[in-house]
Amino acid sequence: MTVSPENFISELNEKRSRFIETARENDAEAGLRKLMAELYPDQAHFVYELLQNAEDAKATYVRFELSGQELRFAHNGARQFNHKDVESITGIGTSTKKDDVNKIGKFGVGFKAVFSYCDTPEIHSGDYSFKIEHLFCPIQITPVSRKDSETLFVFPLGSSEKTPEQCSEEILKVFSRLDHSAVLFLNSIKSIKWEVQGRGKGRVFREHPSEVHQELARIEVTNPLAGIKSERAWFMVYQKPLDGHGDLNCAIAYELKCRSSKMTELLPDVDIARQMKVVETDGKLCIFFPAEKESTGLKFHLNGPFASSVDRASIKHDDEGNVGIIETMVDLLLESMFSLKDIGLLNIEFLNVIPNSEDNIPAFFERFRTASHKHFRNKRLLERKSGGFVKAKQAVKGLKELSDHIDDSDIRVLLDSEKSAWVAGVLQNSRADKLLDDLNVTTFNRQAFVDSVETNFSYYDQDDEEVDEAEEWLLAKDPSWIQKFYLLLNTAAKRTDSEYRLDSMRIVLTDAESLEYGFELYLPNPDALNVAPSDFVSSAIFEGLGKKPNERILEFLGHCNVEEYGDQDEVMSVLDEFYSEGEGSVEAQLNVEHMKRFVGFVADGGSFRIFKERTIFLTQDNKYLVAAESVHLDLPFTPTGLNEVYRSDDQEVASYPLSEDYLNVEGFAEFARKLGVRDGLKIETCDLWNNPHVNELRKGMRSARETHRGVREDYTIDGIKSLLANPNLAIASIVVRTMNGVDPRVLNAKYRPNAQYSTRYADSNLVCVLKDAAWIPSKDGRWLTAKEIDPGEIHDDLQLNDDNGWMSAVGFGSLEKENRAKVGAKETAAKILGCSYEEIELINTLRTDPELYEEFLSLAHRQAYDPEFPENEVKNPDRRRSKVEESIADSDRVGYEERTRSVRTSAGSKEASTYLRSLYTNEDEEQVCQLCHDIMPFKKRNGNFYFDSVEIARGMKRERNEAHIGLCPTCAAKYKEFVKRDTKASENLLEDILDSEGTTVLVELGDDTAELKFVDTHIHDLKVLLHETEEG
Repeated sequence: MTVSPENFISELNEKRSRFIETARENDAEAGLRKLMAELYPDQAHFVYELLQNAEDAKATYVRFELSGQELRFAHNGARQFNHKDVESITGIGTSTKKDDVNKIGKFGVGFKAVFSYCDTPEIHSGDYSFKIEHLFCPIQITPVSRKDSETLFVFPLGSSEKTPEQCSEEILKVFSRLDHSAVLFLNSIKSIKWEVQGRGKGRVFREHPSEVHQELARIEVTNPLAGIKSERAWFMVYQKPLDGHGDLNCAIAYELKCRSSKMTELLPDVDIARQMKVVETDGKLCIFFPAEKESTGLKFHLNGPFASSVDRASIKHDDEGNVGIIETMVDLLLESMFSLKDIGLLNIEFLNVIPNSEDNIPAFFERFRTASHKHFRNKRLLERKSGGFVKAKQAVKGLKELSDHIDDSDIRVLLDSEKSAWVAGVLQNSRADKLLDDLNVTTFNRQAFVDSVETNFSYYDQDDEEVDEAEEWLLAKDPSWIQKFYLLLNTAAKRTDSEYRLDSMRIVLTDAESLEYGFELYLPNPDALNVAPSDFVSSAIFEGLGKKPNERILEFLGHCNVEEYGDQDEVMSVLDEFYSEGEGSVEAQLNVEHMKRFVGFVADGGSFRIFKERTIFLTQDNKYLVAAESVHLDLPFTPTGLNEVYRSDDQEVASYPLSEDYLNVEGFAEFARKLGVRDGLKIETCDLWNNPHVNELRKGMRSARETHRGVREDYTIDGIKSLLANPNLAIASIVVRTMNGVDPRVLNAKYRPNAQYSTRYADSNLVCVLKDAAWIPSKDGRWLTAKEIDPGEIHDDLQLNDDNGWMSAVGFGSLEKENRAKVGAKETAAKILGCSYEEIELINTLRTDPELYEEFLSLAHRQAYDPEFPENEVKNPDRRRSKVEESIADSDRVGYEERTRSVRTSAGSKEASTYLRSLYTNEDEEQVCQLCHDIMPFKKRNGNFYFDSVEIARGMKRERNEAHIGLCPTCAAKYKEFVKRDTKASENLLEDILDSEGTTVLVELGDDTAELKFVDTHIHDLKVLLHETEEG
């Protein structure tokens, strides 16, 4: 039987009243109200609940009316209330929408949010007119006047929590926030109107101009509460079904703007891309209505049936269903690009809405960035400047001035890429520009332009095919295109400080329609005679230019080292005709005429470098033409002594005197010097390892790693040894003149392996040679070493100068100084000893006769020292004996314990002493200490000298006689203390022995240094032993 609305409401009221009584008895009613407030903490959230109710009822418009005491809400829903709706809206968790996937309300408690603002809401829908009391109890009321098709809600404002004024203000704030997003993703509601008593009217209205495009939505907003008089927004809205969500869709919306501010309506017959463009916006996430607390960081809007908080202000990022919705939305984003591409909106402006690496995007939404970037890289989605689309990995971006002149076919040649294409231009540092960088789009800026031209036209390390392809490409262009190409290249080179690189590019067009390096060409010159067109820049590239562009072309050619045809060109033509490689001989008279022209050219400021390595100098016999490094200056041009230096065929360096025909060429000598003709001996660097002091320089650093911060310098004069082997006055003079003027640093060799070591210094190779050779003439005709000659005895023709310290370094007169110093020292010593210098010399004479000298010393010792044995008498022997015995009895006994230690098990070489004695006993039957070089201090009873046979270092691997040295007791004690007990000192000594070239090795004994001396056979055999054990 059908129950009337009045009876149904009456019966439901009785049932709910019993529930309320039970709730009151259990103090639950206040708790329920508190629960409603906690579930919907946002102000006036119930407004969205009302919009949700209207959307689910398939209303196309809704209307709010707010007065000081009351809020009215009406909609034209297609379905009005029935019994189930009344029961649902007055209950909790009994919503009729829970099984309808097309409905956006999910919570039975949703409508209860209204009770924070109204105690008795009224509903008038169809045959039902009732109000709700105590949250759950419907009560029949008198119907009010309304349209039959409308459902009306009336809310008398005010509750136990809020006054009517508070309620009104909070509802006003919701109205002030209503914008295009309120209806953007709704399926049914097209219009939301509101009217506030005394505050005006507002409206949000959506329509779909399908005649333009089916996904296009236009939303108009009038909101005086937000200061919006009238605002129109456009969107492209794309939807995609969701698996597992019935008929529900997810959606993406891109905001559009008109290209012209004057445009008010779209023209259906004109492509939408010509009228509108996609623009970036602060993207919102919606669950049909905006989730106010959710931030995506995206530049477009999202909508989906996400699992959310009760108030729909935020969504759950860890919910699997939500993750699935995002994945579907990502797919929708990628699919929408192809739709936008079809209608022309997937242009360069669209890139501004795609997330880039600078966007702060939460991890939950990161897939939009990664997936879209991958999509652009692999799909033809970037708008080409020339039309069509290109993949990001084939795209090129750059300055407009370059892309306007250099088209896709040109860029493919310059980049050597078959599929490269320009993308449409973007503003530098814009979002689109940043996205292109993220996509690794090739940037063709001014630097890349210069680089690419150099790569294609420098002709270094390129095969013929690459050269031909680039050359054919450029030669196929007309001169006006090449002209603009040069101007762009010149600007690019200047802006990147690369002007110097232009002369290495073979790109200058000639009158012969070929390409050449600029330094091989001249500027157009109609007066030039007998010159090939291939030697001149094409005059066509100057045509049609005004004054300033013409100056810029000349500037470009100047950077390419193109020159005007002048004196240098005339000289170059002579050089190329007569003095190029493979040319025949030149008559002496003609060569002299040429030389006059060459000297005059350089004197007038011309470059002498063009003569470098040219064989323009005639030898003295007028037979051969040679380069500057093969000849030298001397008389009759200028006195250098070099004729004497290079007169012998035995010299290591070959050099020839110059033809005397050049005496008639004014300024010839200075010209020759500029080109590198020798006028003196040349100081050169040399290999440090040939320096006699190299072991001293490297001592203790042989195992150190050499790095770029190390120092290894030495100097010499090429061929100096052979030069000084047969000296004469001329050679001595030129050596002295050379050394008088050298830089002081060439006097020293320097070495350090790296920055961790101090630099060590020694005489340079040059100084060593000058020290050792007898090359200095004396006044009486002898040839002496620097050490031997007294400065007063040096030949008068030698003008020596020691300002740079070279004479001191070589040691001029040092032997005489040493002798004077020795005599002075002896005289000083004699004074200290209280005797005369003659008496000291007498002692030295006695030393030549060892037996006599030994008798002399013995006599002197006996006379000088007569020691007495010390006396210390015991006065009471019995009493002292008793006290010592008591002391011994009271003392601790010495204890011992077993300890593990390394014990040498092999017996030392027993024959070492015999071996050493045989080697180091001289013809006078005196055995000499290898370290102090003195005779051993005494003889044993068997007549042999007493000495210590000392193993040369710790850790020797073989029991061998050669591994021992013979030392006096004092030297043996010092050696064991400072060498054998110091592992590092032992290792250094063995290294020095291996590196030694003589029979003496320096040994550091504390603060002293001594020479460890060997006989040849001993050090030889010892080196063999060390090498063998080192390798084994």
